[in-house]
Amino acid sequence: MTNVREIIIKLKEVREEKGLSYNDILDLLEENGDYLSKSTLSRVFADGSENNTFNYDISIRPIAKALLDIENIEETDDL
Repeated sequence: MTNVREIIIKLKEVREEKGLSYNDILDLLEENGDYLSKSTLSRVFADGSENNTFNYDISIRPIAKALLDIENIEETDDL
């Protein structure tokens, strides 16, 4: 994934597939030592949010770290 728009779309897919509530995601963030407000989380997952601007490091990366496991590079991952 190369841009924030694609990551947000993938996050929405994963949330839907796993049936995660905002509280579930907030719990996963906390387990990773990250924090986001519920309002930020709801903005990220709002309809059409992939077309909005978000600060990747502050808003998107913690969610992607929790839901997409982006922090762990596997041997099969392209560098």
